[in-house]
Amino acid sequence: MQHQEIPIRVNTNRAKNFVLGQSLSISDTIKEYIHNAIDACGNPKDGRITLILDKKTLGILDNGHGCTNPRRFTEFYSSPEEGSYTSLFGVGMKTGFSHWKTLSVTSKVAGVDSIMVLEGFEFDKPECQVSILEPQDTGYEAHLKSLDGDSGTLVTLSNP
Repeated sequence: MQHQEIPIRVNTNRAKNFVLGQSLSISDTIKEYIHNAIDACGNPKDGRITLILDKKTLGILDNGHGCTNPRRFTEFYSSPEEGSYTSLFGVGMKTGFSHWKTLSVTSKVAGVDSIMVLEGFEFDKPECQVSILEPQDTGYEAHLKSLDGDSGTLVTLSNP
């Protein structure tokens, strides 16, 4: 499979109304992201979650099952998955827009070579690009090194 660019269109008016209707504090928002990471890890004994913080950026890295379906990260509502341990709302990825301007995601599923990279998903931008990188693609190794093992997800929220 070759490098693919997948355009994602977002209804920004609907997104704004949805996110602005959320009344989650910054600590509740971070907790929702951590819940998503816990669910992705499955077995808590083997799971690892790392928070990466600086003045303008929050990163949540997990060694969970990963996801290469960009819709799971860009839809403004999706029901919590069957068997999820802690996810409460199904809106964790999007609640971050109450506190940060951009969302980026790097994710890989164990045993699958491709890596999904969603970069610069902005609250006010109706379209973003998702790349499916293969081992021969430029940037593949750097994205692979940003993950924790053969599978997992790195979600980065920032205010550039």
